[in-house]
Amino acid sequence: MTPTEPLIQMVDVDKTFRQGHRVTRVLRGMNLSINPGEIVALVGESGSGKSTVAQTLVRLYEPDHGQLVYAGSDVSHIRGGELKEFRRHIQMLFQDPFASLNPTQTVRTILLRSFPKESKTSGQKALEQHLRDTLAEVDLSPPDNFLSKYPHELSGGQRQRVAFARALGVRPQLMIADEPVSMLDVSLRLGLLNLMQELNHSQGLAYLYITHDLASARYVASRILVMYAGQVVESGSADAVVNRPQHPYTQLLVAAAPDPEQRGKRDESVTINGEPPDLSQEIRGCPFQFRCPLVFDPCLTVNPAMVEVGENQWARCHLFDQRQKTVVRG
Repeated sequence: MTPTEPLIQMVDVDKTFRQGHRVTRVLRGMNLSINPGEIVALVGESGSGKSTVAQTLVRLYEPDHGQLVYAGSDVSHIRGGELKEFRRHIQMLFQDPFASLNPTQTVRTILLRSFPKESKTSGQKALEQHLRDTLAEVDLSPPDNFLSKYPHELSGGQRQRVAFARALGVRPQLMIADEPVSMLDVSLRLGLLNLMQELNHSQGLAYLYITHDLASARYVASRILVMYAGQVVESGSADAVVNRPQHPYTQLLVAAAPDPEQRGKRDESVTINGEPPDLSQEIRGCPFQFRCPLVFDPCLTVNPAMVEVGENQWARCHLFDQRQKTVVRG
């Protein structure tokens, strides 16, 4: 991997799920790239396909079409030892730490099972130090207070930090954090986000931070991708996407988010009317046409391409196609 090469990429990835005669196309030409040491946030409402992106990136799902590229190599269909080695470099932090930790195992056992083979054969003293160092990295100190505990004996924030420590045990290059703070008390969320940033700075750990919360995305990430109906509809620097949103969907998300300068109040007049499209049905045109306040004729027949709308900012919208005449419907 060259210094300028992305750590991981999704290139025109489609992913469908079949249940009887029902075929649901969850990802539709999904494109995404994360550079070494970069924090990227993937934002979107429930059902937009965010978690499917995460599980495809770690190859829990195999792409139906397109490529998954890691460090310059196509890993879309690897198997066996190659897949196991790939997953050492890409780890997941799940939403619910209680569900992701074995309730019958102590923190010591949970961590030991995640450590690579070379750590386990380095001698008991070195192994014990590795255990303590890993817990200290996630601010569970003193470590001896936690090693013998079971998940039910820990708070929600402590359980999530144990899950974090387990993922760090294999020294990954990328952490996929799927709504990692949504089940924590508000008072604990900032601590975990700060921990993510600290490990990013100290270890160069890259992240894909998946959330529906634009505020936390802006706080922790350098770049934001906004997802709707299985594809990215806007991308750019965190400041640009939040301060100068271009796609109508992003504009509505930003307007509906609480404003910290107004003591957390939001504009109650802003709503996103209607429901997302049924992804088991063929979508003709722009997927956002059914809810968009600015829809016009091309939106009904052609899915727009990503267009550069500012410095390092892109949006998928016909409003930026200068060849079209903007005629707002309704």
